[in-house]
Amino acid sequence: MKKIFTLVLLVMACLVSGIHTQAQEVAQLPEGIAMEDGWAFTCPDAGRFVSMGFDGNDVYMVGFSNLFPEVPIKGYLTDDGQCVFPTGQYLGYYSYYDMDFYMVGANYDWDNIQDIVMDYDTETKCLSSAVPQTMFENVYTDEIYYYTFYDNPMVRYQTEADQNAAPTNPSYNGYVEYYDEYNWTMPICNVNGYLLDRTRMYYNVYVNGELYTFYWDDYGFLDMNTGDPIEEDFEDMPYSGIYTYYLYWYTGNNLGITFMSEGEEVMGVQVFFKGFDGVLYSSDLVTVNLTDGIKEALAQKSEVTSEEYYTISGLKVTNPRDGLYIKRTISADGSVTARKVSIR
Repeated sequence: MKKIFTLVLLVMACLVSGIHTQAQEVAQLPEGIAMEDGWAFTCPDAGRFVSMGFDGNDVYMVGFSNLFPEVPIKGYLTDDGQCVFPTGQYLGYYSYYDMDFYMVGANYDWDNIQDIVMDYDTETKCLSSAVPQTMFENVYTDEIYYYTFYDNPMVRYQTEADQNAAPTNPSYNGYVEYYDEYNWTMPICNVNGYLLDRTRMYYNVYVNGELYTFYWDDYGFLDMNTGDPIEEDFEDMPYSGIYTYYLYWYTGNNLGITFMSEGEEVMGVQVFFKGFDGVLYSSDLVTVNLTDGIKEALAQKSEVTSEEYYTISGLKVTNPRDGLYIKRTISADGSVTARKVSIR
């Protein structure tokens, strides 16, 4: 089934506010500042590499924004060992949505906060959230209509050598009937907790004990940079650079896999990282019995242990407000179900 790509919150924002209003200025890097690559900006379900620069007590981060990766956000160091990024910083005007975007912060009740406050360990070169907070790439400065968000972000410097270790294991979340897909949490870090370069990662899928081939004429692969078709079959499926409806990344680590075949009973997933030292590192091969899972789900409905909500575009929401969501229910027996719900 074709996935729904519309960002619901952005559409709502368009209806409410309409269009780009006036010219605003983004933060500018000081002349001669040395920006250092290799910093990893991470949260529980996403991660990206950023550059950091320090100019006296002023701090600059480049790469926070998905829409404007070259735009810096500016913070400052305090006397008590913290780094503060004031919220409401302008990121830019995005013509596709005809809207302005800002770096905005909120607490877990989605109330706006004035600052993103992080503890800064100068010895380990690590900034970690000092309080429960969420960082948004957002349409407004005073309301939450976001494009991306990061719960309790951490920014840590790491070397290429730090990445040379096995990825953590993938984990199976369950079958999502609405999309006819098998949903997995995929590793983005290695077993030592360091963020991995996605361009050096790929995964294998096994069906009934056999390595699965993703055929281009079934999956309709597109080059994410150019939009051109990729007429190539894959067994080693790259983490990045390829787009298709049927291998859909909902968040940085949440992947839905739809098979263009029938008769799947046992499914396995294994993830690989091409180390900077020339070694190919791998997770364990994690397998699940799809048939048994379906039988157990039909035979018995166990007690619900937790519920999670995601936007239609796949972004996890801590406190859902009015709108359309995917509700993911986890039961005591480990089974997972997902369905569309409307919250008013």
